Amino acid sequence: MKSSLKIFIFIFFISYSLKSFSQVDPTIPLQQRNLQNNLVNPVINENPFIEQKFPTQNNQKIFKKPSQKTINSNIKDENNKNENIKEDEISDEESNNKEEKKADKDDKNSEKKDADNDEGLFGSIRIGPMVGFGIINGPNISIESKLWRYIGLSASYSYFNEFDLFRSKQLKSMLNSSQDFQFDTLKLSYWQYEGKLSIFPFGGSFFIGAAYGKRQFFFKSTGNINLTVANFPQRLNTPFVDTLAINSTYWTPQIGLLATWSGSFGWFAIGTEIGAQLTLDVSVENNINLTDPTVQQYISYAVQSPEYASLNDQLRKTITENLKAYPIIYWNILKIGWIF
Repeated sequence: MKSSLKIFIFIFFISYSLKSFSQVDPTIPLQQRNLQNNLVNPVINENPFIEQKFPTQNNQKIFKKPSQKTINSNIKDENNKNENIKEDEISDEESNNKEEKKADKDDKNSEKKDADNDEGLFGSIRIGPMVGFGIINGPNISIESKLWRYIGLSASYSYFNEFDLFRSKQLKSMLNSSQDFQFDTLKLSYWQYEGKLSIFPFGGSFFIGAAYGKRQFFFKSTGNINLTVANFPQRLNTPFVDTLAINSTYWTPQIGLLATWSGSFGWFAIGTEIGAQLTLDVSVENNINLTDPTVQQYISYAVQSPEYASLNDQLRKTITENLKAYPIIYWNILKIGWIF
């Protein structure tokens, strides 16, 4: 009997415990879950004077377990977000690369553009030799200098010897229009030296300038002349050698280009220039030598002959008057050199 009572009490205790600690729906909020628990809130559950109100479906906030579709949607949104972040990072990286390349290109262009800013052998003053070839002045050498990118100073010398002018048949025909004398050869030697001031208005290769210098045209001709000599029964025919030196000063307004490339030591320079030589002052020295020994006996009479005077004027007046009346086109076609 006593053992049966113990078994009954044990079963009753177990039943009561299961009732009191029954499993509660986890979706119910903690506060509401405690209200339904007799052990946690025994006063409310056992007090008959307090109306017990249990949560209903209307006033109970129900938490539902998210569906698989919602989870997949959230995962998809998260992936899209990550992809957008990656795309933004790639776009930013590409943009930075483009900016870096552009900056490098700008730096290179700036270095090329500012090559003139480099200090030379004498600081802001650069100087060096150049050689060139041009129309009228022929082969030439010069010392070029550039000061602070905007000012240029130079000195040059040109020379050529015995250029055959009768390569032009038209010139030979024009000079041999007289019946009293005939030119067989006509050669020209030339020299000039000048100083030039140039202004580079944009600090680049283009310049405007003006040169002042001195030059000489030296003509040497040979031929035959028929002279009428007083007290001599017939005209004398004799070979002659005629030399004519025309010295003049001039100035030359001009424009041109002087491009430079910076090297490891100094600049490589290449340029061209064109202008017009305007004559300021002219002096002429003329000498005619009659080479026939017979005529030498009558030389005092020969130089007074009209044929001799005509020969003397043919080159002297023609070339000198044209030299004063018309400018001479000057074109230094190409010059190259190195400026330190």
